[in-house]
Amino acid sequence: MNKKMNDILDEAHRVYERTVKDSIDRATEEGILKDDHTEGYSVLSRESFINRIKTDSEFSEWCGLKIKERELNFHERRRIFMDKFIKDNPLFDQSPQFGVDNMDDANIPTKQITITYNNKTIESYE
Repeated sequence: MNKKMNDILDEAHRVYERTVKDSIDRATEEGILKDDHTEGYSVLSRESFINRIKTDSEFSEWCGLKIKERELNFHERRRIFMDKFIKDNPLFDQSPQFGVDNMDDANIPTKQITITYNNKTIESYE
């Protein structure tokens, strides 16, 4: 993931962490939870938070964060390859015969990641 995506994920995790900690503190102050019973109510690590966002749509909606990953198909990868190499190289044949191995050798991404948070959407390829 790129820096902007990591910054968004960090921000979303901080907001989530603060919200959960505030809820635990409030429940403890109101006597709903006893201090010695707050152990089961912990904040997810950043990695666990991200994994849960990807797999639990209700949690994702509650946090206001969506992470969508999908594999790029051959034609999408070919378009990226063409844009990267053909556009700027007039000597390259405009209809090259190549396969997945060529795209892998050229480090053409295999998946698209889309993150949406606070009505901002960022797309990245890996």
